[in-house]
Amino acid sequence: MAEKYLVDIVPTKKPATQKDNVRELKNLMSFFDDPPVRLCAKSGTDKAESSSDILQARYQLGHTTVVMTAQYIRNRKGKKVSPTK
Repeated sequence: MAEKYLVDIVPTKKPATQKDNVRELKNLMSFFDDPPVRLCAKSGTDKAESSSDILQARYQLGHTTVVMTAQYIRNRKGKKVSPTK
């Protein structure tokens, strides 16, 4: 998606904005090309818990099978605790 933005949208902007957009997209792409696994597992687990639907987590994580998602998010739940106050 970022590549499409670079090709289709950035050239239509003013030169200073083009530079800023390219710089920021490079930063974002370098992070998201290799995101931290723990962050992905956490977000997938949170999605599965909040929606009560593993398919939603599967779509969010981009997995091709539910089995992969189940392996990814299982045993990653922490204990539920009550607030201190």
